[in-house]
Amino acid sequence: MARGPLNRSVLFSLVFLSGFVLSRPSTVAVSAIPEASHSDAHPSNRKKSEVVLESGTHAYSNVTSSADNTIRGRVLNPAGDAMEGVCVTLLPAEGSASQRKLAFTDDKGSFEITGIVSGSYVIAANYGGPISINEPFHTVYYPNSFDREKGTVINVGAGYTLEGTDIHVPKTEPVTTIEGVVLFADGKPAAGELVFFKAFETIDDIDGNSREITDADGRFSIRILKGLTGLLYSEMSIEQEEAANCALVEKLIRDTGKTSVALQTNTVVIRVEKNEIGVELRYTFAGCVKNPRLRPAKPPTKP
Repeated sequence: MARGPLNRSVLFSLVFLSGFVLSRPSTVAVSAIPEASHSDAHPSNRKKSEVVLESGTHAYSNVTSSADNTIRGRVLNPAGDAMEGVCVTLLPAEGSASQRKLAFTDDKGSFEITGIVSGSYVIAANYGGPISINEPFHTVYYPNSFDREKGTVINVGAGYTLEGTDIHVPKTEPVTTIEGVVLFADGKPAAGELVFFKAFETIDDIDGNSREITDADGRFSIRILKGLTGLLYSEMSIEQEEAANCALVEKLIRDTGKTSVALQTNTVVIRVEKNEIGVELRYTFAGCVKNPRLRPAKPPTKP
């Protein structure tokens, strides 16, 4: 749905110099007047900048403006559920894809693309990207097609906000879930630590790797593309000051000659065919690390 102009364009009042040079240093003011009031705008509403002219010289000022056009929408799976961490790309309907704009969906599947120049566009989810756990599908064009030719062209006018541009993914690859717990050697939970799945297979259009973070009880639930085989493990990086009460870890750090060390649990070979529970990953040292950090999830990136 389109909403009307937001009155954000600007009418510029300029002082032009032509056919002469100044005999002494002077200052020329350039004012920007809000469109809503145009030429009768009160001086207090104008945004001014100054151009200083030296004696016997000339100067010019380039002034440009762009409308704050915005597109908002959501990415939904075939069941109508929100999809988090999906990269949404705005592409010119014609011309170079280098002019694209990107946004990522939040936990409600919502995205927002701002600062759009007026023109015609197509919107794509997972544009040119591999199938992955956050995007278990090939490129989908708004509103619901794998075929770009069947995608809807969106015309963006000056000062408009387009709402409800929802992308419905028609089909996704199956995903399974592995649940388990990460513990230290003494049975204490490893909270806030990363759990990784590294796929054995290397396939051009599939990124089979995945990761998750343990909760306060050391438990995790990691999603993995079905049919892959790989290694499941946890890994943490420990700084020297965090190992003050851990003799074994302190020794490992000293032996490396560095100020930190990366340590892993046991690894478990996983053939992902169905959901599994009860997987246990365990570090070989006690839960003595000082003030273990709860590591936030890394935001999705697009190559």
